[in-house]
Amino acid sequence: MYGTIRGMEMQMNDTGHCRGGAQDVTLGARFIQLLALFNQLSASESLEIMYKAGITMPQLATLHALRFMGGHSVSLIAKKLKLSKAATSHLVDQLVRKGLVDRKEDGADRRRKLVKLTKQGEKWLCRLEISRKETFDTAIGLLPPELRSEFDKVLLAAISQLRDRMERQGKES
Repeated sequence: MYGTIRGMEMQMNDTGHCRGGAQDVTLGARFIQLLALFNQLSASESLEIMYKAGITMPQLATLHALRFMGGHSVSLIAKKLKLSKAATSHLVDQLVRKGLVDRKEDGADRRRKLVKLTKQGEKWLCRLEISRKETFDTAIGLLPPELRSEFDKVLLAAISQLRDRMERQGKES
């Protein structure tokens, strides 16, 4: 056994991949398999873009969090990323030096600093996403047209449902 996630035993299969027990045929497991295939195709391009910019995975997570959350304090970013405030502050400082984020005074509370993506940060994330999208489009292009059409419909419905649910939860909290 490798570990336990939400009470389910996780095991390593013969190829060294993590799987949830012998009956791991959940949608989550299938989605992970699909992402793993996509990641195999796009990892080298994504890592090259990150390497050229000197971006680490925690910095990438910080950039994505800021894009999703908008401008926020280091404390809130640390809480969302489950990092210490000191580690998050260090990440933010590095991203400020790279010109990808900006740290400014909060208009509502001048004692507080807000961290926001800069236009350069947005452009960098966009470049990374375009690279990944092109790789995914190539992979999906290998599927028969009928399956691509079905896949598109299912993805659109899932995205819509999840987005609506997340917006409702955001308004409730």
